[in-house]
Amino acid sequence: MKNILLIITLISFSSCTKLLVRANGYKCPRYESKGSVLNFASKNQIEENLILFADDTTSFKKTIRHFESTPGIIILNKNLQQLNFQNKNKNCSAPVERFLLALCNSNATFNYINDNSFLSLLSDLKVQQDHAIDYYIFLVWNKAMGRSLSKQKKWEELIRTNKSCNQKIYWVNSDLMASWYHLKVGKRVRYSLSRK
Repeated sequence: MKNILLIITLISFSSCTKLLVRANGYKCPRYESKGSVLNFASKNQIEENLILFADDTTSFKKTIRHFESTPGIIILNKNLQQLNFQNKNKNCSAPVERFLLALCNSNATFNYINDNSFLSLLSDLKVQQDHAIDYYIFLVWNKAMGRSLSKQKKWEELIRTNKSCNQKIYWVNSDLMASWYHLKVGKRVRYSLSRK
């Protein structure tokens, strides 16, 4: 029995197991309002002007789909090409910290995803391209993230300490808004981790 528990615990910390990555560290999600999210963000030192919200369920679903095969972060270069975190040998994401530390290194080379679908997302999230920015960094988050949010705060710290290029960080909120469903704020979200 102890061996089975140990195996389950080890698998749950693996970044290569999609189902368990989604469940790892999350608290019970609730329907939120913009105000409740901004209040939580303030308590966690997330700057309000860097938070991006989806306008409705359609743009929310499109936004979340972009983050499905990522470790919760998307990086675009100044040409709006998305950096590829995928490790070709193992069907999982490479360590984000490695990319963040090398991001502004002029000798570093990165692989990019040949997909322009993220450009429509930038429009949906009302992000304007700024030619002075070398990298746009999008961190997906929500109030129910638990210990995963502290990991992303560490990524933010790594990004901010790297001053050799211009980077813009955005926090993409993935809370379900009560107003989209005409529900009371704070009501528990009933969900399934299976894909439909």
